[in-house]
Amino acid sequence: MPMSSWRYLVFALLPILGLIEQTLASETSSTPVTPLTVHPSGNWNGIDGNWSSFWLTVGTPPQPIFVFISTASNQPWVVSSDGCTPSDPGTCYSSRGLNFNSNSSTTWVPNTINPGGEFALEVESSLGLTGNGDYGNDTIVLGSPGSGSPSLGSQVLATIATHDFWLGLFGLNPAPTNFSSKTEPVPSYMSNLKSQGHIPSLSYGYTAGAYYRNGGGANGGGVLGNLTLGGYEESLFVPNNLTVDFATSGDYLTIDVNAISIRSPGGTSQVVSSPSSSFPAFVDSSVPYLYLPTSIFQKFEEAIGITYDSESELYLLTDAQHTALVNRNASVVFTLTNSTSKAMVNITLPYAAFDWWAEYPLVQNSTRYFPLKRAADNSQITLGRAFLQEAYLIADYERSQFSIHQRNWTTFYPTSNPTTIFPLNNPAPSPSSPKSKISTPTIAAIVLAILASLALTLCLTIFILRRAHQLKQTPGRSNTVSTFASTSLILSKKESFRSAPSSPLPLPFISSKDKADKKSKHVSNAPSELSFFDKGTNSVLLTPSNRSLVSLNIDKAIESPNLTLNPQYNNSGVSIPRKPSHSNATDTILNKNLNLVPT
Repeated sequence: MPMSSWRYLVFALLPILGLIEQTLASETSSTPVTPLTVHPSGNWNGIDGNWSSFWLTVGTPPQPIFVFISTASNQPWVVSSDGCTPSDPGTCYSSRGLNFNSNSSTTWVPNTINPGGEFALEVESSLGLTGNGDYGNDTIVLGSPGSGSPSLGSQVLATIATHDFWLGLFGLNPAPTNFSSKTEPVPSYMSNLKSQGHIPSLSYGYTAGAYYRNGGGANGGGVLGNLTLGGYEESLFVPNNLTVDFATSGDYLTIDVNAISIRSPGGTSQVVSSPSSSFPAFVDSSVPYLYLPTSIFQKFEEAIGITYDSESELYLLTDAQHTALVNRNASVVFTLTNSTSKAMVNITLPYAAFDWWAEYPLVQNSTRYFPLKRAADNSQITLGRAFLQEAYLIADYERSQFSIHQRNWTTFYPTSNPTTIFPLNNPAPSPSSPKSKISTPTIAAIVLAILASLALTLCLTIFILRRAHQLKQTPGRSNTVSTFASTSLILSKKESFRSAPSSPLPLPFISSKDKADKKSKHVSNAPSELSFFDKGTNSVLLTPSNRSLVSLNIDKAIESPNLTLNPQYNNSGVSIPRKPSHSNATDTILNKNLNLVPT
């Protein structure tokens, strides 16, 4: 029988084999990916309070570091060996959560895109917290050495020395890092956890912990922070019906503060902020403070009798002020809502949540303070780590939603039983009994499929043999068959936890010009470039700021059937409309090479 004839037989059998495979796959379920519980370090760290830290183990051999959780950042940061100077106290390194020496790690690969691998730290620049990070890649474990937590190699990492961030951070935002318009965005640690099967979805549940609970950390008590990746711990919060959609500006975790009041045990209440003066606030655990508008912090000053110290830029407390606040035992109640629903939730913080000490280098000598900050404008309004001591945050980046709940204190350390947040493209399975065996109907289906395939094989064999015999007897006809035309494989569009962004994802570095014109907090504003987004590969193709297409890889763009044109930006980072123009060099090249015109 000619070899080409057997191809018909193979192609005829493929659907039947596929049917058998699908039947078996439907009956045998793989072990589902469960949420990852990240254990806290057990330590209380900070120069602005006692905050529950987490382990980050970096490099080879492993170097354990203490870090805080950041709901704003998309990267891990660790304090470098340059983080302490001879002028700092001898306890500097332990105070800063230990340091990472990249020269001692055999798996450290420095970033070579920028000279020295140095980029600006922009996550909190609108709050006046700045500095540079030396970027590279290394092996990272979100946990202590030997904890059994996943170890991921070649992960983006910044080593920092600035005092604006006393401890390092672990960023929960799953957005990739884009170092240059000429390189592909680098996936985040969170995204890699999901893609490598360690967590079910790009989501988390987090509460910061409370030093003052459970008898207080000074007495061996306190309640440590809790972090669950890919799910949440339902026993740790009081459920409510308020769900908030991500903001579109880049500050995804933005919620409306409808009102703030100060309540005393006797039932009296002082209104600090009413619904008529509601405002949006960004939830950000990177910083400990509450940054509130001018009218609000002024009422705080009057209501609880605190005084602002301009030198330290803190509300420092005298012993007399502290005693009066303890005796008053008042609580601060935040009423939260969103702009599209009538649902509201109250988050209550006792005075103990604000009773902290400031240490060097914030002040020369240890001093009590109240963690309230004066927001210079609306972009600075932030509910920081102090707020998340009494709140539980659930963020789902696949559905672009989050919720905030009152922390449930009926139990301090419940048995871990995380609830899974399923990925968007694979929702929760319907309840069914365990399938450890292949059922009788399935066996019957497989047997019938095999019998059918045998019958089809027999029929095709007879047909092919007869056909071959006829071809041999036909004069002037070749007994070869022309090859099949190849078919192109159509790749499905890659799913993203966000829709195609109108500007590149968060950058660790922006120009001084862009920084001056920065409009949005926490995320670098759009660059002064024309940008294209390839939905087939989730890659961003950029042109230089002079709007020519010199650096755009035309060949790569032509090969992609999914290329779309993003909104354009002028040199100030402001979105502007553009119309196709025959005289515009950019549009001419687009039309000629890609058969596309801007819209």
